[in-house]
This record gives sequence, C-alpha cells and structure tokens, in this order.
Amino acid sequence: MDTLYRFSFTDLPIRGQWVRLQSTLEAASQYRAYPAQVSELLGEMLATVAMVADNLKFSGAVAMQSQGNGALRRSLAECRDHTNLRGIMHLTDDASFPQSSSDSGNHDIGAWLDQGQLALTLIPDEETGMQPYPGLVALE
Repeated sequence: MDTLYRFSFTDLPIRGQWVRLQSTLEAASQYRAYPAQVSELLGEMLATVAMVADNLKFSGAVAMQSQGNGALRRSLAECRDHTNLRGIMHLTDDASFPQSSSDSGNHDIGAWLDQGQLALTLIPDEETGMQPYPGLVALE
C-alpha cells in the first residue's frame, strides 16, 4: 500500500512528510530485477518526487533524473498529477557495483554515477502557462 502523510508539531516550527511506496516498488520490480542497492536508490528517488509533488500548487509533474559514467548510467523518477509514479534505472551491462563499508549496502548515488549529475525538474502542465523549472547539481 502506498501512503503519504504530512505531520507537524503543535507550537513548534517543525513539519514534515512520511511516505511509504510498497505497492509502487513491487510493481516496478515485476518488470526488471534490480540489485538490492539499486532498488533502494529508486525507492529513495520515488519518495523524493512524491513528497515534492505533494507540495506543488499547480498541476504537472516532478522529475528527478541522473546521468553518469558509473555502474548507474541514467535514472528517472517522476510523479505526475500528485499521484502517478514511474521510475527506471539504466545500469551498464558489465557493471562493477560500488562496494560498501557497511552491511546495509551502498546508498551513495554519487558512487553509483561516478562524477554524474542529478536534476530535479518541476514540469507544469501546458494549461498553466508556466515554464519548467530545472535544478541541476554535479555530484563530485
């Protein structure tokens, strides 16, 4: 079951969101079996776009994309119309996966991309008359 909850603390300047995307991740894994660490990275990206999209004040989409020279060549996570999620990860065929120093796996997207870039783009529907707003970060 997929859920997203907003929360805040009374009389404190603290608020946040809690997201669970179990159904979405199960659906995504039925088409392609990713290594566990890659599935977790996809889940983190999908959670990010779901939380950002939940705060949009216009109709459209939020897309998070990456590109790099490492084991993970490209990735995309998108949330459209506040609820529709999709995502994909493109790995090299002969990928040598980054090693982790802990038992929990390597969650460092920079290590997976190897000198890559990460972009978060707000994409308004055409009816809004707004232009897409991209944010691009180099991962070093």
